[in-house]
Amino acid sequence: MKRTLLIATTNKGKLSEISAFFDSMPFIQCIGFDGLNSEYPAPEEIEETIEGNALLKARYWAKKSGHLVVADDGGLFISALDGWPGVRSARAGENDDARVEAVLERLQGVDDRSAAFRCALAMHDPLTGN
Repeated sequence: MKRTLLIATTNKGKLSEISAFFDSMPFIQCIGFDGLNSEYPAPEEIEETIEGNALLKARYWAKKSGHLVVADDGGLFISALDGWPGVRSARAGENDDARVEAVLERLQGVDDRSAAFRCALAMHDPLTGN
């Protein structure tokens, strides 16, 4: 039985990359949000970790769509700022320019600007609840 896998992202690059991973699996058909019959609002990302938000989104979209779902969350973790913006990276500003400005403002006078981008993936199957 062929299963539909909703890749829950609005990022076309991520959609393409994740779909390519499943291309060799003939029992999986990948779709993005444009493959859904209805539109739903995105869930509020209220978890304290990227892992928690990825799972929250996977469960939400599985419930809404009825499909197997892969969802992600990620963020920029800056060492000198105790991991800020981290799980709140997307909310550090209203657009990319504002987010960059917020980070650079907080890093004024900081020599060690080491950081890591972290990403978590979660999968949820509404048929099994896992």
